[in-house]
Amino acid sequence: MQLHAPEGTFIEIQEEDDSQIQRITYATFIEVEEGTAVFKSDKLFWIGEFVMEV
Repeated sequence: MQLHAPEGTFIEIQEEDDSQIQRITYATFIEVEEGTAVFKSDKLFWIGEFVMEV
């Protein structure tokens, strides 16, 4: 998964059993466990995901 936001933006990522704060640098790649994740920030950000065609 990719997170895009202005350089230096902080995004909080909350999963079922974990919470972390990620500082964005250019295009930040993260891995998120399968299930529900909540993303929060006080600035605008975009979430992207690669989809492979079979």
